[in-house]
Amino acid sequence: ALACSMEGLQAFCAGYGTAMRPYAPEIFSRALMILKTTLDAHDCVKAEALAEGIEFDLPPVDNVRASLELLSSLFGGLGAEVVAVLPIVHPRGEERTFEKTAVGNSLINLLSRSFSYQHDQLRSAALMVTGDLLKCAPLFLLPHFTETVLHTVYLTFHECEEVHDENTDLLVNACWCLGLISVACGSLPHTHGQQQLKLAEEEKTKLLKHLPRLLTSLGDFMAKAQEEDHPHTLRTNLASAFGRLALLCPEEVSLYLPGVLEDLLYSVALYALEHECPSSEQFDPERVVNFDAPGEEYMHTWKGLLEALNRNPDALMESPKAIRAFVHACAEGSRMAMICEERNCAPCRLTADREVKETVATILEAIRVHKPADMEASVDGEYQNLLSCYVRSLS
Repeated sequence: ALACSMEGLQAFCAGYGTAMRPYAPEIFSRALMILKTTLDAHDCVKAEALAEGIEFDLPPVDNVRASLELLSSLFGGLGAEVVAVLPIVHPRGEERTFEKTAVGNSLINLLSRSFSYQHDQLRSAALMVTGDLLKCAPLFLLPHFTETVLHTVYLTFHECEEVHDENTDLLVNACWCLGLISVACGSLPHTHGQQQLKLAEEEKTKLLKHLPRLLTSLGDFMAKAQEEDHPHTLRTNLASAFGRLALLCPEEVSLYLPGVLEDLLYSVALYALEHECPSSEQFDPERVVNFDAPGEEYMHTWKGLLEALNRNPDALMESPKAIRAFVHACAEGSRMAMICEERNCAPCRLTADREVKETVATILEAIRVHKPADMEASVDGEYQNLLSCYVRSLS
């Protein structure tokens, strides 16, 4: 009954967004209390059971999952107002600092404890909360929680050897958090002032330490996803995580392109096909959260991919299959931009970005020399149309 009540509140928080502001502190307090009480009670019983030689592992899953998902809906609905509305940081006027209150420290501790359980739903829900906080209040989590999140993401990739219905959400949320940490590291000086430049560099150093094994895991899952036709949300989130990492660390990520580029590009094409055109309300400046406006994931993925290709063009030019996939991904993005009525979807904004257009046009010109002699007529036709469109739009 308790879990069902919290699920009902989730719907209100997600649907009414900032309109829940008057009720947010009370909802937050109750959800946090339920989460802490449940985990504390479990730890007590577990200690007694272990003393008697009885195996005892998981807390009541439904209550923990529902309270975490309620927190996620609340944070997602409040957006940039989270810090102003909830008592998780000390108020510091105009100073851009996030000194955590006792309540804020308790939230961090409960997230860490939730990560520790080897249960897909619990870890997935904790990653959802983490992702929403990274979107609206990155300095609440960075720098002290970065290593915990990166380690949890790696463990998720490492332990999920196969993809199935039960762990798809967990993998999607792990990719999402990894991408958000990457973007937060690159965006902090712009969103929180130049005084955060040192912090951004320190966070990037932490990420670089984990990068080789994270990229290897992403590449393995991307290959499996393409071969086994995994859920589209997983494939697009894998591509998003890879692209956002490339946006921050293009040189390092470019070294991994040869093994993943074809699968990555087909996932990007899928992203364009399934992208929904956001409403004008979603572009309200008061509702946009820092670096995660509607469609930003698609744009980050493309821009990161282009940055990595600039560092390692041979990964594309030496692979006929990757060339076909690049033409296909560009064509799908252009097609979606042409049929968009609102003119504000991510493919529209991407094709209107002059720097992106110049980069894509340069790559398309290079393909003229390297394209396979046996390229299918349909792909070759798409290529010729793309090249003429890009050249014409830049003239």
